[in-house]
Amino acid sequence: MTDDLPDSPLTVVNGRTVIADGVVATICRTEAVAVPGVFEIGPPAGALGRVRGALSRGETGVEVEVGQVQTAISLTLVAEYGVPLESLAGDVRARVIGQVEELTGLQVTELDIAVADLHLDGQDEP
Repeated sequence: MTDDLPDSPLTVVNGRTVIADGVVATICRTEAVAVPGVFEIGPPAGALGRVRGALSRGETGVEVEVGQVQTAISLTLVAEYGVPLESLAGDVRARVIGQVEELTGLQVTELDIAVADLHLDGQDEP
């Protein structure tokens, strides 16, 4: 019977563990904003961004698809002005992938990052 089990630490002989999309999204959001140079996750916090956030119950900026053993992630973020964006994306990607894989046991197959805007010093906080 064990030969029929998917190759995943989440599936064992006596059951399986299901990780909800929202769990992966929360990990992504938490880890991405911890990277120096990331101002916020989601579109800019202007009027349109606030409306989108209200409609999606705060999940704006993170989209995930979770399968039995893998997940794909898309992040939209606002970066601090002056931070090299290519390096920032690499730092975010490394941190988020590492933590999602460590905390969930899921393999991250892709992590797409969109930089939606830049935050300038003196702009309103989110």
